[in-house]
Amino acid sequence: MNSSGETIPILFVMQALAAGGAERVFLNLMKHMDHSRFQMHLVLFEESEEFSWLVPPHVVVHLATRPKLLRAPRLALSLAWEIYPEVKPDIVITTLSYANLVALLARRLSRWPHQLVISGQSMATMTLRYQRWGRTRTAFAKLFYPGADAVVAASEGVREDLISMGVAASRSSVVYNSVDIDSVRQALQEPIPEGDLFDGSLPTLVACGRLNLFKNYPLMLQALGQANRMCPMRLVILGEGPERAKLEGLIQSLKLEDRVRLLGFRKNPFPYLARGDAFVLSSTTEGLPNVIIEAMACGTAVVSTRCPSGPEEIITSGLDGLLVPNHDVAALADALVSVVSDSSLRERIAQAGQTRALDFDVGVMASGYEAVLNGLVERGSPVDKVAGPL
Repeated sequence: MNSSGETIPILFVMQALAAGGAERVFLNLMKHMDHSRFQMHLVLFEESEEFSWLVPPHVVVHLATRPKLLRAPRLALSLAWEIYPEVKPDIVITTLSYANLVALLARRLSRWPHQLVISGQSMATMTLRYQRWGRTRTAFAKLFYPGADAVVAASEGVREDLISMGVAASRSSVVYNSVDIDSVRQALQEPIPEGDLFDGSLPTLVACGRLNLFKNYPLMLQALGQANRMCPMRLVILGEGPERAKLEGLIQSLKLEDRVRLLGFRKNPFPYLARGDAFVLSSTTEGLPNVIIEAMACGTAVVSTRCPSGPEEIITSGLDGLLVPNHDVAALADALVSVVSDSSLRERIAQAGQTRALDFDVGVMASGYEAVLNGLVERGSPVDKVAGPL
């Protein structure tokens, strides 16, 4: 409750309940924040069923779909003139670049007084340029992001990136993405459909994430091709996305058809992570990749590129995971061979990873966001702090 003893209405803004880490972060946040203090609403720009089952029952969902023509300004008008007057939020929290920009525009159009919090989940200077109308989006982000009342970054690297775009350091803070460890450990017990995994004749690597440019699956496949010459292994990839056809072609050209399976989206990825000999991330950029923490919680050894900015803030290389230079096929191949062929190394970093995952339990994230929101409500300014494991 606020200083007058009333529940604080807050509105989360997301494009869709799509199969991504940022979406899971927001859903976990809504589940674990104090709903006796915060009256939570969620507005979506698209209908989607992928994660709808994860929306907590205490969250009121609003749908604001609009045609593609001039969609962003129409959505902003819908927020400003329809959703805000209905919900009457004291605080609006938004995530991912498209929803961020729509909410920032809506704020300029709205007569309803509210404070706006942007959740920075990625390295915006790197990701925006590859999106449709990338230069325009980047220019709008640099123009509008500094107008947010608070910017909560998923990692220190993301915070530094946002500051480089004009966000004031005094209005920015870090709340590390977190994972519901108990839920992960329950979900990993579920069976896997017959035929999804390879037989146990060879070690199996697991990867999980959207099939897009930033996940850099070509690097992973090329490294797998090199690693197989030294130590035979297989790879299962969970996720769907625009790069699927290209990846299928690359798998054929590398003659890895019997070594790689693209399984598409799976509602529950955790049994796959738990049954893999190692988890692999080959991204060119990340904010703070939840999937690394999830793999650690599943008791699986992690191999990741040292991409900006997230993996290095989670993993101490050689202790609770292995980090390799970004874009280095040979280094990734060597790391895959090491973790697959050396059982003592694999078991040691997997065990240390399970311990490290506990530092990122969802309660830490919920407390961090609540501290930022309470700072806005009680003092009218964000809390300038790092919330989460160091």
